Amino acid sequence: MRTPIQELIEQLKELQDTQDPYGLHDAIELAESYIKREKKVMKSCIMMGLEFIPVDPNKYNEDAEYLYNETFNTKEK
Repeated sequence: MRTPIQELIEQLKELQDTQDPYGLHDAIELAESYIKREKKVMKSCIMMGLEFIPVDPNKYNEDAEYLYNETFNTKEK
């Protein structure tokens, strides 16, 4: 599963291959700059959910990172 921003970037790159490559360049860079923000928001949501599960509160960030990486295909192509 890919995040919505990752899907957007992929679609923009496909369009760039068939359209004017410079017309979409800035849009791709902007979307890529949002990846870290998106991850931060999604991890925050995961951490809120972990509050209702009996886990070590000191490990929320570590567990959220693990769950995020397991849920979303975050590996670069």
